[in-house]
Amino acid sequence: MTRKIYERNVYARTNQLVRKVYDRTNNVIPKDDNVYELTDVAIGDAGLGYSANEIFTISGGILNATVTATSTLAYELSAVEIDNAGTGYADTTIFDIDGTGGDTAGTVTATAVDGIITAVEITTAGDYATDISGTYTLTGGTGSDGSLTITMSESATSGTVTTVEVTTAGDYLTDLSGTYAVTDGSGTGCELTLTMATKA
Repeated sequence: MTRKIYERNVYARTNQLVRKVYDRTNNVIPKDDNVYELTDVAIGDAGLGYSANEIFTISGGILNATVTATSTLAYELSAVEIDNAGTGYADTTIFDIDGTGGDTAGTVTATAVDGIITAVEITTAGDYATDISGTYTLTGGTGSDGSLTITMSESATSGTVTTVEVTTAGDYLTDLSGTYAVTDGSGTGCELTLTMATKA
């Protein structure tokens, strides 16, 4: 009888050990551990330089959560060339390069000889929500038919994160609620405020 009890104990301990090894190998969470998931996320610091759509991974979990983020892009004038020199322009004219509503227009200074535009240069780069690179017809001034080829690039203030939402909740053995510094994505400086809760 004593031998049978001993054998049962050895068998039970062996099975427990095998089960623990299996659980660790296969990322199975022990039943007596609290498991947390990401339930909400908010923007702490919007950062800069992020793409219009990003997916951030919240590291530190057995199964990491993901957060979908959208960003506001900003553009400025970076280059300008004469497309059509036009006629009848004053020797020096400053033109506004208008964008869509709410933009801060950049300005271009045009130099003309005998009313024909011979040179243009960016005076102020402006601040635009939309990239309007391409042919731009000049308005204002004393002449007519002038047009430019303008090139825009993202400005130093582009790519601030404006919205975030939980995509997948993940599995965590530690409650990471609080400030989380984003380490992936195309930009820098974004911080999120995480809210986690015990997983049902």
